[in-house]
Amino acid sequence: MFKYGLLFSLFCFANCLPSVIRLGGLFDTDDAEQEHIFQIVTDWVNEGNDILPSSILKAYKEIHEPDNCFEVTKKVCKLLGYGLAGIFGPQSPMAAAHVQSISDALEVPHIESRWDYKLQRDDLSINLHPRAATLNQAYIDVVKKWGWTDFIIIYEENEGELLFFKLEYTLYLKTLRKKGQMKYIGIIRLQDFLKETALRKWNIQIHRFQPGQPYRSVFMQIRSSFSKQPDKEICILLDVSRKTIKNVLKQAQQVEMMTVRNQYIVTSLDLHTVDLEDFQYSRANITGFRIVNTENPLYEELLNETNYRLMKSRENPVNSISTASAMLYDSVVLFAKALQDLDNGKYVEKFPVISCDDISKGTDGTSIINYMKSNKVVGLTGLVHFDGQGFRSSFVLDILQLSKQGLKKIGAVLPGSNINITDIIEAEPTTEYFLEHRKYTITTILNKPFTMLKNSPKKLIGNERYEGFTIDFIDELSRFCISHMKYEWWPTESMEFK
Repeated sequence: MFKYGLLFSLFCFANCLPSVIRLGGLFDTDDAEQEHIFQIVTDWVNEGNDILPSSILKAYKEIHEPDNCFEVTKKVCKLLGYGLAGIFGPQSPMAAAHVQSISDALEVPHIESRWDYKLQRDDLSINLHPRAATLNQAYIDVVKKWGWTDFIIIYEENEGELLFFKLEYTLYLKTLRKKGQMKYIGIIRLQDFLKETALRKWNIQIHRFQPGQPYRSVFMQIRSSFSKQPDKEICILLDVSRKTIKNVLKQAQQVEMMTVRNQYIVTSLDLHTVDLEDFQYSRANITGFRIVNTENPLYEELLNETNYRLMKSRENPVNSISTASAMLYDSVVLFAKALQDLDNGKYVEKFPVISCDDISKGTDGTSIINYMKSNKVVGLTGLVHFDGQGFRSSFVLDILQLSKQGLKKIGAVLPGSNINITDIIEAEPTTEYFLEHRKYTITTILNKPFTMLKNSPKKLIGNERYEGFTIDFIDELSRFCISHMKYEWWPTESMEFK
């Protein structure tokens, strides 16, 4: 009898997990890419023998309207009824905060891959997105490297993030009110950056895209403020969502804010997913960041498989894997490794079915999260590991710059420690470049219908005195083809040119 008991104990020590382990995923209605990647990564873990060789992961997915907390509660409770080992997602801030609260109360691991500004992590939650303060340090590092001391911040508000921020940080808001800085509260993603600008005494202007107003109105306002400084570079830190980047840049281009004098740093980690072909020849300096390792062979394999499944389900394919999707992939792999560690140290007969009505609780959530925090994996977003507070505060970002061939990696930054620029793309001088921001004297002869004196009862001065085909041609050229070119007509009645 003792022999059989010993054999059973040894068997359990080698395989103490259920044969089927259920994972739950919550996705916004427009997150088809993430939904498919969640299924792909569970399939690939099951097909391999490196992780959990004796167990199978089974993915359960629920779709919800963004930030609909009532709907999310119903979906979470439905998923928990399957007996989950952990919950992944969603992306929308209010919904994610709601899921996190439920998971913490019921002791079920909650794994996220979204931007978050929390100063402390909950015990049952882990987030693979880089820490907000560390990301802000990356922006500071590049601003310093580029030598900016006088620049503009343009941002858009996310209503869900802002509402939750106000609910979460009432004490912090009181501090802002005392300092008279409540006008900056909407820039929640750049709070640490703003603190640094004050310390370094950088001269900054802040503009917000107003809801319902065209983006170009802000750019026109900025351009007008530089009208008396035609040779001064206009440096802009652009903090907008992935979905609006292209439209924002397009409207900037429409009002001549994508010329050689314009420099942009885009804070989004998803610049690599945006079609920037319209701006490749604009000669504006556009810099961005990327955490996804697109050179990893796994990246291309995942992109191809994702597009195969998207098209199979009659959905539009994607040109590249988004940052959130890549982090979701890494989070499932990290979670599977944590289960493997749990397998080596504890017998888990099953992950219990949980009812929100009975307020029953999970059993191994804290252990799984602790294993995830202590583990390290090299994934699609580079090395994934966490600091003592449970934040992903050490990571490397690629620095990207837009060239005529598209986005190009020009260096990398380890925020707060090191920035390495290997290749800077300089705007090539062109005929237009030499003509811009200069004043010219144009000499011609008075010759109808090309150049003539206007007949007017009023006294006209300067260029207003002349009309004709030549006058109209140069006027249109300066207005639409050669930005900021100034000129003065000097007609003569003879062939003696000055």
